[in-house]
Amino acid sequence: MSDAETKETAEKSGAEASAASEESTASAEKSAPAKTAAPAAKGLFDRWDWREKASPYWLDHVLGFALCALYVLLLVKTTRNLGYARDEGFYFDAARSYARWFDLLATNWREAVQRANVDAFWQVNHEHPALMKSLFALSWKYLFVKHKVFAEAGTAMRFPGMVMGGLSLWLIYIMGTRAYSRRAGLVAALSFAFIPRIFYHSHLDCFDVPVTFWWTLVVYCYWRSIDETNNHALGWGLLTGVAWGFALNVKFNCFMLPVVFLIHWFVVRGRHVGESSKKGGISAPIAVLSMLTLGIATFIALWPWMWFDFLMGEGGRPGRLGEYLGFHWNHPFYNMEFFGHNYFRPPFPRSYPYAMIAFTVPAVTLVLFFVGFFSRRGSSRRWGL
Repeated sequence: MSDAETKETAEKSGAEASAASEESTASAEKSAPAKTAAPAAKGLFDRWDWREKASPYWLDHVLGFALCALYVLLLVKTTRNLGYARDEGFYFDAARSYARWFDLLATNWREAVQRANVDAFWQVNHEHPALMKSLFALSWKYLFVKHKVFAEAGTAMRFPGMVMGGLSLWLIYIMGTRAYSRRAGLVAALSFAFIPRIFYHSHLDCFDVPVTFWWTLVVYCYWRSIDETNNHALGWGLLTGVAWGFALNVKFNCFMLPVVFLIHWFVVRGRHVGESSKKGGISAPIAVLSMLTLGIATFIALWPWMWFDFLMGEGGRPGRLGEYLGFHWNHPFYNMEFFGHNYFRPPFPRSYPYAMIAFTVPAVTLVLFFVGFFSRRGSSRRWGL
């Protein structure tokens, strides 16, 4: 083979090799998986969806706190020209008496817990529980007498009730977010805030709005305690009892809650109770058991008047618990005017509460309630039903 032929053959082989290499590279590029872009870092609001049910996280509580703080500020700013209701005078007097006991407790606690001193200071308005009146007393003492945060004693006395109104908004928002969505929670909280009667009562040195907050908190704790997906159900069950103890120390109404919860628990857990008993297990409503133990203990601990003669007094007479229950069982009736007729004693019209709701709750709130109720009837599983 001549040198020219050898050179031509070498060039041809090189070209073929180069072409084969390019085909191999192209094939490898086609078969290789496509590279994906690195995921973008999550922003603060990436988990924030107003339309879906969500487990609240810290940003939800920031919003809840903001609702609470703004509402309390609004209440403080609008209380100056609001006259005092009849019951507030009784609670002002009781709060001042309790404040003197707290002074004694701070200087000589051994003397303060003696029966003679407890009876002397706590017998004032002892037909009503102590928690809110204690907060009225401390607010008056520290926010008016000592530090002059408020210019008027009445505003300082009213301030704890305003805080309970704000806390109600926080709780309603979190509860609504967990049950339905952030949008539902926010609308529920604002709708509650601006019901005229709620707005009015949130200003007062009274128990109605505070007991609404504590009642709702007890319901929320119980609801969390029966959630089968909740890893902290036991803790929520125990907390239900403690919260109920606080609620009892606000107003008499809350005594019925264990019965309500027990009925609900049997409705939603009855089948599981039967299955557990067949296997030799024991199924019990932890929340209700906690209410009957921790709840009662909390109730007694927070009300010094109940520290003595709780069940039975001297000479076998009924104790202070019986006296308290008897007072409310035989409570005098207040007159009630309804469609031109003044009622002084039962029987009262059964339509009264429904008419009051219709005339005192804004129409838009009632319409949204009925729309939501009928559109969500199939969503009862959210509440354990």
